[in-house]
Amino acid sequence: MCMSPATATQVSDDPPAPPPILDRQTLRCLSCDLVQFVTASNLCRRCHKDLTTVVEIVNPTTNSTPPVAPNPYPHHDAPVFVNLRRTLPVVVCWLRLRIGLSQRDLAIRMGLVGGLRTWVSKVENGQLLPTVSSLERLAIELGVDGAKLMKMCEFLQASDD
Repeated sequence: MCMSPATATQVSDDPPAPPPILDRQTLRCLSCDLVQFVTASNLCRRCHKDLTTVVEIVNPTTNSTPPVAPNPYPHHDAPVFVNLRRTLPVVVCWLRLRIGLSQRDLAIRMGLVGGLRTWVSKVENGQLLPTVSSLERLAIELGVDGAKLMKMCEFLQASDD
């Protein structure tokens, strides 16, 4: 007896497709400031602290303004490079998400060998402060010039006060 295609059910051995990246919940660990996706273990990838108690939910797709980085030196002025290490990652991530690029796409546009997504990730997590020439290339690929990128960082620094 032959079954018609409409009544036959197909059994697939393929695993279910992973959820789209944009639908995954993103959290910021308040201990080490790492922005990351929710994991099955609910532990921070960097400091290994429990994410159920020390997190801030980050939803970059609905936020129209860049989030304000907390001031680690509330009682005195910090050196500019310390503030830049805190504000540049926020501004770069916000600009990249605003134009809809992944970290890999941005790396490829910048001409990094093999699309080094890790370089962009390190900049966005504050682990790497780019050189002036890299900062210029980064700003151009994000759709702003270097001066405007620095002004956005200064604006966040001023709003911390």
